Amino acid sequence: MAIAAPVAPVVKEKQQLLAPRLYKTDIDILNSLSIDRCRDEFEELRRDFEADYNRAHFKWGPEVQNVEYQALWDEFYEFLNRSSIGEFSGCLLYSDVQKHLKDETLRAIYRAMGRDEGRHSSFLNWVMRHMGRPFDLAKLPDVKGMSYMHPKWIFVTTYLSEIVGFYRYQNISDHMKLHPEFNFHPIFDYFDNWCKDERRHSRFFALMMRSQPHYYSGWLSKLGVKFFTLAVYITMYLRDEKSAVYNAMGIDWEKYDFKVIDETEEAAHGIWGVAIRTKTDYFKACLRKMRDNNRANAKGRLHTDWRKYTAIPVRYARFASNILQYAKLMFQKHDWVEPLPRSEWTKTCCDPGDASVLKLEGAIPVTLRRSPMRSEPIPATA
Repeated sequence: MAIAAPVAPVVKEKQQLLAPRLYKTDIDILNSLSIDRCRDEFEELRRDFEADYNRAHFKWGPEVQNVEYQALWDEFYEFLNRSSIGEFSGCLLYSDVQKHLKDETLRAIYRAMGRDEGRHSSFLNWVMRHMGRPFDLAKLPDVKGMSYMHPKWIFVTTYLSEIVGFYRYQNISDHMKLHPEFNFHPIFDYFDNWCKDERRHSRFFALMMRSQPHYYSGWLSKLGVKFFTLAVYITMYLRDEKSAVYNAMGIDWEKYDFKVIDETEEAAHGIWGVAIRTKTDYFKACLRKMRDNNRANAKGRLHTDWRKYTAIPVRYARFASNILQYAKLMFQKHDWVEPLPRSEWTKTCCDPGDASVLKLEGAIPVTLRRSPMRSEPIPATA
């Protein structure tokens, strides 16, 4: 899913809405960047985008009418809402950027990415309307307090958003193929082709970073890449820990998150040459400590007697502990790897590994479908 930078959306307990964080960047700097050293690769990507392979894919069939949402009223809505806002914020970013770019190749690619993200968000929002709980995406451009981010970091964070989105959706799709009893809604049948869009977008931002080697060559830039990469991983982990929808999918959320993190890292370190050691017990222990701190703070907020006063200083101590865990991960030793050669710059990232490890033991299938479930995904559209 595409967003301009690491986003830590807040789910309001009563409204179940998300507070999006949107970013703006400097168009003048973008226009000053030359992609001539990679012009052939960008033109290849442009042709791929303009082929618009999914132009007829995101159309609901009659199967979506035979769904009753009450069993997962809040959990599924949160999943849809968060995903729709993430996709539409990417649509806003890409659509705005393409209006001001001078390079015709880049304009065409950004225009196509805005098209893709707009389709995704509208597709998700249709389901929310069908639930009777729509979110007005038209309000997003009016969000106040947009934060500025330099294009150098927009490329990093948006690449991570796209590649994380690819691995998240593809792992869910692969899990549903292995365990169709957990396929409780037709939207999962669309994920394979959806992932092709996410993958294509990640290829573009990877090439943008490779076209500007001066941006990412120094040790300070490498440190910045590590900071933003950890921010994406930690935000995703702490957000998913609070989501109940994965139980309904029959997915062990923590195994799922660590798998997505490891596969994202495997793809990303070939771009900037810095490999975070995400498979270590040390890395996992730091994330779990943050999770435990957040759980304890959430429990402390429920106190209504004298304990609510003692919970306040303890809560700030746990916040400090979370900052410490982040710092520990920043100082954790990383590996230097050789970036991919130019001959492989336009290749896609690897497919996810075996999804059988994601199954949540003891999970009970929940169906929202009134008619028999589909056991096969909707065929890909050429």
